[in-house]
Amino acid sequence: MIKRIEPTLYQADSKSDPDHSHIIYLDTTTNEWICDCIGYKYRQSCRHIKEILLDIGEKKNETS
Repeated sequence: MIKRIEPTLYQADSKSDPDHSHIIYLDTTTNEWICDCIGYKYRQSCRHIKEILLDIGEKKNETS
């Protein structure tokens, strides 16, 4: 589950470790989403960021 803490800060449960969560935030200087998960460290992309972007896109479509 992903929880919005602030407009540019989220927390996501880890699928591999139920006792751990990840922090995802928008770097306002580069306008890039950053995640502290291992997948992001290796690929600069992860499912957590994809889920947030999908959620943000759906909410924008609801208000349009």
